Amino acid sequence: MLGVVVESIEEIDLDLLLPHEQTEREKVERLAREIEKEGLKNPIVVAKFDGKYMIVDGHHRSEAFGMLGKKKIKAVVIDYFSHYVKVVGWKDGRKLDKTEILRKAWEGKRFPPKTTKHLVCYEGKEFHVSMLSKWLEKFYQNRVQLK
Repeated sequence: MLGVVVESIEEIDLDLLLPHEQTEREKVERLAREIEKEGLKNPIVVAKFDGKYMIVDGHHRSEAFGMLGKKKIKAVVIDYFSHYVKVVGWKDGRKLDKTEILRKAWEGKRFPPKTTKHLVCYEGKEFHVSMLSKWLEKFYQNRVQLK
């Protein structure tokens, strides 16, 4: 399943990111302080479209990186339109249209914070898309141990 959803892991230029949600200033500032001390704990998750990368998960982290003067951020690039990827509303759980989210990102129109919740669906279970980086980390650790 990882090979179907995850396309690559890359260092992405912040200038190429397309956010689709607003952020909360206080959270960005807090994350910037944490990242400055401890580094980036989890890569953001993005989807590539026409040379740009829509942020799927990590709006606050990417803004914190920019606040710190950084130019690139580590990202997991996914196949956004894979049938394994689903988007629902954080508050009401209703299914959201991926095409509409992408359109808003391209137009620079942002949803309020925590509007969209991106999930990976596998074997009847749903997982938040942020779990992909944890799964990849375990996968690579297991590969190294097997060699």
